[in-house]
Amino acid sequence: MPLLPASLHVAAVLGLGLAAAPWPMDGQPRPSNLAMSQRKEAFGPLLRRLEEARVASVSSVCGSGVAPWTYRGRSGKNTTLRAYVTDKADEPWTREFVRTLMREADWDSSLKHSASIKPCDEVHEVPLYLVELRARGRVYALLDFEKRCAQLFEPNRPLGEVRFADRADSLFALVRRAIPSDSLTRALTSPPARPDSSLAGRPIGYTTALVEHLPEPVHKTHPSYPDAAREANVQGTVWVQALVDREGTVFDAFVLNSIPELDDAALDAVWHWKFKPAVTGGKPIAVWVAIPVRFSIH
Repeated sequence: MPLLPASLHVAAVLGLGLAAAPWPMDGQPRPSNLAMSQRKEAFGPLLRRLEEARVASVSSVCGSGVAPWTYRGRSGKNTTLRAYVTDKADEPWTREFVRTLMREADWDSSLKHSASIKPCDEVHEVPLYLVELRARGRVYALLDFEKRCAQLFEPNRPLGEVRFADRADSLFALVRRAIPSDSLTRALTSPPARPDSSLAGRPIGYTTALVEHLPEPVHKTHPSYPDAAREANVQGTVWVQALVDREGTVFDAFVLNSIPELDDAALDAVWHWKFKPAVTGGKPIAVWVAIPVRFSIH
């Protein structure tokens, strides 16, 4: 732990809620209510906005499809979205993509999304795909063909999820057409099949499981209080969502409730925590936990 002035106290407290159930935080609407609200209120305005888009960028990417709009900090480079290949798409392609993707019947809340994680320090035969649409600002669509769905978001703000249903082949053909130079995509002639999660050696997105024993921290790295935040008397609690894998390592982490001046310090600390992993059926499993990192000056 770094040396701190005697007048300064930094407290980092672990708070574990329901494992593998990161939503909602206190005071937030329940997913079912939010989903209903989004279907009725968010889809129409977003569709009209996307129909104004004239250009797009299409990328094959690695990283995490879990809450991709959130900040993962300086230590999160392997789960922050990163492009392999990026190409520009013209107006006809952009219009066809929006028309093919968006259908109100398949629109839902981002809060119930089950996403893939493709760490950037590993080799993947099947990438994720990110489409950036210029439509009154920037709107991103992260396409996960293994999960047959896409997340739409702005920087730091989720907009919703759309399921591909009977459009997976059409959307995949559009993606292949947009990035013909990408060898990963060229090797795929059709949308990839959904992977067997029982065979996955790594955690995949949000899952639901009965947990007999929650993760227990065995090593906590305490955060350094940023000088600028201390001088400005910035205090409070940064909530960090962390995925603790079967080995007890933090596999993914991002900010849930932000204090911009303190986010990096909170994330830098949590990424280095070690845990005794969660257990169910006598076997370790990967689960998500919510960690409040409290900064206070005394």
